[in-house]
Amino acid sequence: MNGFKIAETAFIAISAGLAAVSLPALFTRAPSLDFPRTREAVALSLTIAGLVLIGFVLLIAFLALYSQNPYTRVVFMALFRGQYAWAYWLFALALAASQVLWFDSLRARPRWTFFIALVCLVGVLANTLARLIWASH
Repeated sequence: MNGFKIAETAFIAISAGLAAVSLPALFTRAPSLDFPRTREAVALSLTIAGLVLIGFVLLIAFLALYSQNPYTRVVFMALFRGQYAWAYWLFALALAASQVLWFDSLRARPRWTFFIALVCLVGVLANTLARLIWASH
């Protein structure tokens, strides 16, 4: 589980970095504040971090669904149908949104990269919040 937390933290940091790199190009017309190569590199980093998180989620799902312990299966299924299901579906949306950045046309546009970075941030932070609340019960 520690690897998942590390990958999730990296995903949050890269999302925030992409939003920060895309922000000056949204509000100014000065070409000196637009860094398209940096924005593209950070966007590709976000897609790769998203792929790593997707791999962790699939591994956790496999281990939970094929476990001999029925409690593990029930708890895992409660994530998607329980009280905090909205947070986990936002997390799935964030991971899917990060994979949209494989397209060159979207990586080149600061508005889209900023919007996708915000979607990724909100989704991952909602998931983190739900896990913290769930763990405190």
